Amino acid sequence: MTFAYSPLEIAQALHSPTKTFHHCQSITRFAIDSRQVSQGALFFCIKGNRTDGHAYVKQAIDNGASYCVANPDILKKDFPNLELPLISVDDPNQALMDFGAFHRQHLKD
Repeated sequence: MTFAYSPLEIAQALHSPTKTFHHCQSITRFAIDSRQVSQGALFFCIKGNRTDGHAYVKQAIDNGASYCVANPDILKKDFPNLELPLISVDDPNQALMDFGAFHRQHLKD
């Protein structure tokens, strides 16, 4: 099953304060592994036991991510001058769960 969400729909579903978007490319897939990102993907910078997805933001963007769901405070430390298509959240792991609930609800409609 395919889907397409606008960045604003995603930001609202994730309770993000992000309201302005540099481009409005539809989001048609999501990824938690930057190596699996392709054009139109939403990349979640989740933190795991061994690594933190924030460290792979540049790779995700280079691979075609439309937006990254990330904590901007963490990104500013690692990438102070990098302009990112970002959907800001405090906790990307929670945001991934919120996105799952949002997507499941849309599958029912």
